[in-house]
Amino acid sequence: MRRTWILSLIVIALPCGCTDADPQKFKAAFDAAQALEQADIVSFTSYRELFANEVLALESVTMTTSEKQILAILRQAETEMRLADICLDRCRSETSEEGRESCQEVAKELIASGSAILTRARFQLGGWLAF
Repeated sequence: MRRTWILSLIVIALPCGCTDADPQKFKAAFDAAQALEQADIVSFTSYRELFANEVLALESVTMTTSEKQILAILRQAETEMRLADICLDRCRSETSEEGRESCQEVAKELIASGSAILTRARFQLGGWLAF
């Protein structure tokens, strides 16, 4: 009986995302990411650049294995947001309404994908909040 109880406790604790990652290392990057996710089309580029700079700054910080995994996820999100920014640039130069709508649709999909990746990074940093 005691063995089952201990095993159950371990099984419950494992998905809680027990990690050795320091949330303070990532605070500036996640703050920039949040601003980017809330940005409008006009301010998107400046917030994307801020986020990219914060991710780049993390490259020079000594990190644990868990933190390196989170950084890799942030890099993926930054790539999606960079592609979205390129699409938005194209939208601005598009002459036809149909072309602009098409570009905006692709940009929205890339932003949604980047946001989903950011959610995964937040989840990895904070773990599963079981309670």
